[in-house]
Amino acid sequence: MARKSPSRRKSGMFHEGLSSFTGLIAWPMLCLFSKMNIREIHETDAAAFLELMHSIDEESPFAVLKPGERKTTVAEQRDEIRALMVHDNRKIFIAEDGAELIGWVGAWGERFERVRHSVWLSVAVRQDYRRLGIGMQLFGKLESWAWQREIRRMELQVAATNLPAIRLYLKAGFQIEGTRREAYFTGDEFIDEYLMARLLKAPEPPKNLYPKW
Repeated sequence: MARKSPSRRKSGMFHEGLSSFTGLIAWPMLCLFSKMNIREIHETDAAAFLELMHSIDEESPFAVLKPGERKTTVAEQRDEIRALMVHDNRKIFIAEDGAELIGWVGAWGERFERVRHSVWLSVAVRQDYRRLGIGMQLFGKLESWAWQREIRRMELQVAATNLPAIRLYLKAGFQIEGTRREAYFTGDEFIDEYLMARLLKAPEPPKNLYPKW
């Protein structure tokens, strides 16, 4: 799971155009999720989103928070979502399979003009739904939003030993730009963390070739 920079971890949440995603997800696999939908988060999703975050804390050894460390209440989560929605360069999209939230991706931009073209990303998918192309779908949805907001740079951080996540990000067009040495403590050892980024370079936004859910 990608993690935000330390200065952006207060809440504990945490490639060349959309055409690069095309063809990476098998159509029969997509059919398994006929009820799956990816959409913008709303205040009314606070309880379900908090439950999703707790599940990811339990499932992923790379989550920022260990199981039991997340103390956010539903009311506080609702306030965080409400605060996010007032910024035009911050967004969270959630993936749902029927009534169950199964993944999410978020982007956080700065308010200062010289860095407003850049956003930090965080993305996670429930363990039972990984390796099914949902991460790529979340990236595709976020990229469509980024083009509309004239975002040029997307960044994320990932543990150097989280090889499945790194492979996903490389497939999505991100590149490793640097290493934060011993940035993450697993409880047994310190491990490095990669800074990865992707620039949106095309002069025109690519066509969205994904099927409509």
